[in-house]
Amino acid sequence: MTTRNLEKGSVILPTLLIILVIVGAGSTYLTLSYSEFKMANHNSDLQGSMNLAEAGLEEAMLAMNNEDWSSWSQIVSNHYYSTATDIWLANGRVGNIKVYTSILDEDAPIIFAEGEVQSNNGTVKKQIRVDLSKKGIFANGLTAKNSVVFNGNKIDIDSYNSNDGAYDPNNVMDNGSVASNAISIGAVTTGNADIWGYVATGGGFPDVGAQGSIKGEDTPNGVKVDLDRIALDFYANFLNISAPTPQNGPITTLPSSGTIGSASAITPTYYEIPSYSNQNNDTLIVDGPVVIIVTGSVTTKGEIQVTSNGSVEFYVAGDIDISGNGMVNTTDVPANMLIFGTNSVLGGQSIKIAGNGALEAAIYAPNANFELKGSGSGGVFMGAAVANNITMTGNFDFHYDEALDEFALDTGYKINRWRELIDSDEKVPLNQPSYMTQYAVSYDTQPVLDQPSDL
Repeated sequence: MTTRNLEKGSVILPTLLIILVIVGAGSTYLTLSYSEFKMANHNSDLQGSMNLAEAGLEEAMLAMNNEDWSSWSQIVSNHYYSTATDIWLANGRVGNIKVYTSILDEDAPIIFAEGEVQSNNGTVKKQIRVDLSKKGIFANGLTAKNSVVFNGNKIDIDSYNSNDGAYDPNNVMDNGSVASNAISIGAVTTGNADIWGYVATGGGFPDVGAQGSIKGEDTPNGVKVDLDRIALDFYANFLNISAPTPQNGPITTLPSSGTIGSASAITPTYYEIPSYSNQNNDTLIVDGPVVIIVTGSVTTKGEIQVTSNGSVEFYVAGDIDISGNGMVNTTDVPANMLIFGTNSVLGGQSIKIAGNGALEAAIYAPNANFELKGSGSGGVFMGAAVANNITMTGNFDFHYDEALDEFALDTGYKINRWRELIDSDEKVPLNQPSYMTQYAVSYDTQPVLDQPSDL
């Protein structure tokens, strides 16, 4: 063998080794790339199945809010089941949705939803359980669609809980919340008010006066405006409310003075009148559950007094003007004096409360302009209010009753608990709806479940 041939052999061997290394690296790269491709597709399928499950939840909540189950199968009374199959997704994927809804307890419905994606990578599923409750309308003390403005040098805002008794120095908390849907800067103008609580807006920073403050128990000493107690992402859905249908035929006249209602009554006495007014020396006493529907306006210069046995719900379409001794709620529970503005025109109603008295009430009038005006030694409002614009002028204090946070109307639901069912002992047999009634119970009362064999 010549020297030249030896040299050729010595070159070929390293070259082959290099080629083998390159092929091995390329094979490893392709294997990793394919694995990553499969993983990406698998994650995409998982996300798609979650999206399908959430779509099922939305369909269930829509059916509940509209009280329309016509397109659902009723498994047993107040338990409903729905499916959507062969939903074509991107890249040849196919999706399926299964939803089971229990409204056995109308105040605490339960929804189970499953999303499934079938693809070349196999089948993946996601299951969700959601526990709901009635949507409260007084989650904040003062809530406005638009502006909240405080004018005056002696305005104090804080909170208490009427479940613990009347407002007093021993029943004071730092949750006196003020909120506005508006996004503009200064939509909430606190002036020189002292807010022992929170301020929330739809985006604009509140305008705080030189002597004003926003703080709480956890605010560091020396800080007047606690940024941790200001939120700029508030949003609320303000639902209009209508007057109820009177039961057993309403009474069509209402005296300016005297006693209405019965302390021994279980159901309310209904009144339906075109307007109402009383004068300085008039006192209307409510001594039992009463519902008053007013198609026009309400003006009171005298007194409307709710006794310890009484409660009143006002549904008013026109303006409300309360002065003099105003409304006296001797129960010390704002929920026993409810005022609803039923005008559906934005700004088409005004509610004015003036004087030095104390009003303990909850006011829901999302289209009304609401004004509180103190004078002399000042007025006090205990409870909560929802309105279009809210203005507080002069010497006036506001104490938010936190007990109203759970007060709800039959106008929708909120999510109390959202949970993805991951572990095998959490999964539910949504493919066998007849088994589902035993799962649709409160977490606090979970029974020993009779699971189907293929779960």
